[in-house]
Amino acid sequence: MESLHMITQARLDFGNVIFREVFILACWSIWCHRNNIIFERVFEKEMKLVTLRVNPVFRDKINAFLSNLL
Repeated sequence: MESLHMITQARLDFGNVIFREVFILACWSIWCHRNNIIFERVFEKEMKLVTLRVNPVFRDKINAFLSNLL
């Protein structure tokens, strides 16, 4: 409930009709940043584990893909 109070107070302090758009943009930016962190760490880790059990030809392709992606 404290978060809702903080958002309501920020809206009153901001005092502008575009508060909703600013708030939504901030949430979206946080969400995208969070997903980028998770994707980079988890995806790269899992793909490196995959390279341990695949054919060397595929291993090289996966490593090349990861190098270009990250």
